Amino acid sequence: MPSIITNDPLTPLLNVDDKLRAIFDLKYQEKDYWTFKNSIRRHAHVYYHYPAMMVPDMQGELLDILLSLQKGIRSVLDPFVGSSTTMTECMFRGLDFVGQDINPLAILIGKAKIGPFNSTILSHSFKQIYRSATNDQSEVIEINFAGITKWFRSDVAIELSKIFRAIRKENRLWVRRFFWVVFSEVIRLTCNSRTSTYKLHVRPKNDVQNRIIKPLQIFESIAKRNIGQLEEQALELNELDLLQKYQYKFNARIHLNNSSQQIKLYGNKHLYDLVVTSPPYGDNKTTVPYGQNAFLPLQWIPLEDIDRNIDTSYLRSTLEIDSRSLGGILKNKSKNPENLYISSPTLAETMQLLTNSSRNNKTKVLGFFYDLSNSIQCICNSLNKNAYIIWTIANRRVNSKEIPSDQITKELMKSFGAEFVLEVTRDIYSKKMPSRNSITQTMKNEKVLIFRKE
Repeated sequence: MPSIITNDPLTPLLNVDDKLRAIFDLKYQEKDYWTFKNSIRRHAHVYYHYPAMMVPDMQGELLDILLSLQKGIRSVLDPFVGSSTTMTECMFRGLDFVGQDINPLAILIGKAKIGPFNSTILSHSFKQIYRSATNDQSEVIEINFAGITKWFRSDVAIELSKIFRAIRKENRLWVRRFFWVVFSEVIRLTCNSRTSTYKLHVRPKNDVQNRIIKPLQIFESIAKRNIGQLEEQALELNELDLLQKYQYKFNARIHLNNSSQQIKLYGNKHLYDLVVTSPPYGDNKTTVPYGQNAFLPLQWIPLEDIDRNIDTSYLRSTLEIDSRSLGGILKNKSKNPENLYISSPTLAETMQLLTNSSRNNKTKVLGFFYDLSNSIQCICNSLNKNAYIIWTIANRRVNSKEIPSDQITKELMKSFGAEFVLEVTRDIYSKKMPSRNSITQTMKNEKVLIFRKE
């Protein structure tokens, strides 16, 4: 069980580089220690099968090591929050947390994971939702978008609409959000896209026609599972004295925001004590298509229930959300790369090695690191002195050439005042990449890089 932080928030952060290296040297002597290949997801970590999720046990272990050495840590930032794995682990340790992401589905999932942790209300609400959907005789399909008949069979869309209408009847926003996440998982499993990849890829015609799909039955199963996991999480948080009237005692916030443009400060004015994150490994369109994965669920969810700043422009196409992520918009980002090359000589060398690649591929690589550099600058500017940055990343390939993202990241971090401390290489067991795409190959390992803000 993790230890709870009870330190004075005014305690200054200390340089603990040597102690940190010593602990990692000891831990890493054990074969495959950081793979956590036997790790089992529990609690809020199972709510939705989000692309390329971080390993909860690994994030918890990394947090515990830092917290044992640096006594002033109070607030944690995850600027690419994804499925909010880091947030849930921070909650078990009594930390304040702020996460942000450009993907509205990530925002919904994160807000649902914050709580309240009241399984009694959720169980009662589920019975009402299930009864309402079961008794609904309407065959009206509640949504309409270009491609709806491609991605949903009509009988499936009719039954999904019954669940949609039933959830909409719930008056409490936090309850609706919880069940919208359940509904999102139902949509992922019942749509006509293959579940073997996070990229939207329609199933064979025979498969689409012959699949036995029962959305309401799937909704029941996932809802009961998620409520059960929430109840278990509530029990553990209660044991740690971290809940008050079903609410997390400390602060946890999730924001829709572009981390290459701005980091929202904790309490709108305070700097962060620690960053734990895993940014995209390249532009989403050619690595992990987070936006494509979110496109179909977001067609069904009232956007105002997620965030008032989300509008339908996020759903203009299956590629819109990915276009808003790092390296998604390429205009003018490759015209004057000299300053970027000064910050990272390795990036300059890498672009030389890509001379024979297509102009489009080279522009994508440069555009991604342009946005990543801006993100690193924003992140470093939001940190207290001696704050550590735990950064999980992998090196992808473009035209059979490995892009040394780890070394480029080290150089960019240094240019913005973050000193490299150590790295750990770990095998990847579960992350799925769109291997059909020629710009990338399945990544076999990733690196945990640790930096300290000087």
